[in-house]
Amino acid sequence: MNDKKQLWLYALVIALMLGAATPLAQAQEKVDLVVLLDSSQSMFPYYNQVIEYVVSGALKEFMRAGDMFHLLSFSDNTQIEIAQSLKTESDVKSALARLYLLYPLGRSTDLLSTLRFVYQYVSDLPEASAKRIILITDGMHAPLDGSPYASFTPEQVRGEIEKTIGRVKERGWQMSVVRVPFGRDAAAGGSGPGELGSGAPGAGDYLGDVASALGVIINEFDPENGSSVLDGTVGLLRMSFPADLGDRDYSFKLPLELTNPGSRDLSLQLSALLLPDGRDALAAKAFLQVAAGKTGSMNVSLRLPPDMEEGAQRLVLEPRFSDGLRVSPARADMTIRLKRSPIASFFKNSARVLIFVGLLIVALTLIILLISYVRSVHKRSASPVVDAVLDAQALRDSSKKPAYGLTARDEERRQELSQGASAQAILAAAAQKPRGGALSSSYATPASAQLGSAEAAQQRGAEQAAAQAALLQAAGGSSSRGDAARLLSAAANGAQERDRLRMLSDQASKGDGSAARAALLLGSKKDAQGALRPQAGRASYEYQGQVKKPGAARFMLHVEGQNPNIGKRNIKTLHAGGKKSVGGRKSEFLVFLLPLPQRVADIYYDGDNLTLVPRRPEFFPDYDGPIQDCLGQAVRIINARGKELFISFERYVPPLDKINKLLHCIESPGA
Repeated sequence: MNDKKQLWLYALVIALMLGAATPLAQAQEKVDLVVLLDSSQSMFPYYNQVIEYVVSGALKEFMRAGDMFHLLSFSDNTQIEIAQSLKTESDVKSALARLYLLYPLGRSTDLLSTLRFVYQYVSDLPEASAKRIILITDGMHAPLDGSPYASFTPEQVRGEIEKTIGRVKERGWQMSVVRVPFGRDAAAGGSGPGELGSGAPGAGDYLGDVASALGVIINEFDPENGSSVLDGTVGLLRMSFPADLGDRDYSFKLPLELTNPGSRDLSLQLSALLLPDGRDALAAKAFLQVAAGKTGSMNVSLRLPPDMEEGAQRLVLEPRFSDGLRVSPARADMTIRLKRSPIASFFKNSARVLIFVGLLIVALTLIILLISYVRSVHKRSASPVVDAVLDAQALRDSSKKPAYGLTARDEERRQELSQGASAQAILAAAAQKPRGGALSSSYATPASAQLGSAEAAQQRGAEQAAAQAALLQAAGGSSSRGDAARLLSAAANGAQERDRLRMLSDQASKGDGSAARAALLLGSKKDAQGALRPQAGRASYEYQGQVKKPGAARFMLHVEGQNPNIGKRNIKTLHAGGKKSVGGRKSEFLVFLLPLPQRVADIYYDGDNLTLVPRRPEFFPDYDGPIQDCLGQAVRIINARGKELFISFERYVPPLDKINKLLHCIESPGA
């Protein structure tokens, strides 16, 4: 099992190494260009042209800064003529000067020795750079008698060529072949196909065998057009560009045309445009598809360094493609007249930038203030119209009420109280001294005292409920069945609560409304110290706004004990089906008498009445759901500190309408 794990681990490591090696090879930018130049006497008629068009052209157009140029001459032996690192322009000039000193003086050509020598030579070069080999010869193999290959037959020569070229291909090196026409005048004194002085049995033309082993075609050197050989040997793209760019800003588009002289389509990605100091002026990568033998154009985005001086000057850019392709010429040499735009000139100064930012902030602030002022003016101008419409609507609604200051519901309650015993009489009965210490005995009638039976107890309970309901009416007209039920449960909690309720009843019978309301507190939850606390952990109530009839009205929030002289802060307009928040902080209806969270409840308007929906039910311990028809009803709230407060909502009546109605009362005495 361990052996299998080790095998998988080795396989994974090898796969990672192979995967990492491929991008590295593709990312190579530096090149070792090795030129094998035949310097035998048969090359004499075309030697200078070969130097001029092939070697010199490859050196000037193909090579880039950081590349290595190697020139090896061969005839009966092989010699290293140039091994020059090209870092500066002076290095290129030095290599070119050395080229023009060469001269073909070799008596014969030992092609096999040359191939073996170049393989060993390139193997010793650093592996970090790509290897390009160009073989330039007339194709003759004619070794001297002292050569180790002098006795090789043609079959042995071909076998040795395949063996050596196979090793070159295994290393991934690129090798091109250039044939120069055979100079027969130079070989006039020789015999057979060999060169001067060669009698080897295997002498002959083997250049076709070299090309076949490499899998490439032979590039024929044309003395009339020697520069065309470069297209087949090093595969240079042809680049054209405008010689004069004219007046330009520091950011502009540079038009480029690229011609693909090769036999395969190319996908180009321009990744950099280097200035002479090495800085990249390319603002964004550019892409182009160029078919074989076709020309394509691209507009390249440039951003020149801001420290370049303005005015006419020379602009030199060296293109770099991501796949290592090279172009001819190697650099775009253009003239340009740099001129900054007014905006760029302005922002070049940091002090001006700060001033501009400051002015921009001031301008934006003024615009925001102006918009706010216009809105406030519009709101103030529209407010009297809206108020007049709402006041007229409120006046029409108030004319339908049974009596001034009473809603229809208030009138119904008043009639119900007038049909039975008056609230004052019931309160007086509730204020009598209890007999036996029980709260229920203070409401006992003579008949129930004589009976002492179950029926009498039921009658006493009914009378007690009626008295407590009247007590709630005296507390401000906010009684409900739920309030009465809570008061009944409070009365049964013990003798202490009953004594307190009896005391409050005595005070209520004397007209103390606050004492009557305090009786409601007996139904609230208390903590260990006896202080009132909201019941936390209760979920908020779900409620969907309704529209009984369309319209809008203004309502005012009244908080008992809170200063009402705060303008129209707590006077809001509610549309049918709409709502507003109630609570502390930034609530629309604001309670600031005691600390409350924001939006403890929402108030809904249905076009007829209001509904208060607790969003924080723990602050409303007396209610188990939305409080329906709460217009004019006192609602108790317990804050987080156990303090109570009472809120109510009423229709807002402008003070002027109140004065007008008061004056009109004189016209109708007794109304």
